[in-house]
Amino acid sequence: MGTKHQRFQIDRDFTRALRVTGDYQAYQCDELPGFEVKVTPAGSAS
Repeated sequence: MGTKHQRFQIDRDFTRALRVTGDYQAYQCDELPGFEVKVTPAGSAS
């Protein structure tokens, strides 16, 4: 079970469009270095 690291422009619309895939997910922001959104397999986002 690996973590996917992808870079995106993270905004309100992006976070509302996140969907649970059953895997850990991590999305890094292109515009704000160091800012990342993580989604757990259960669907919790932080």
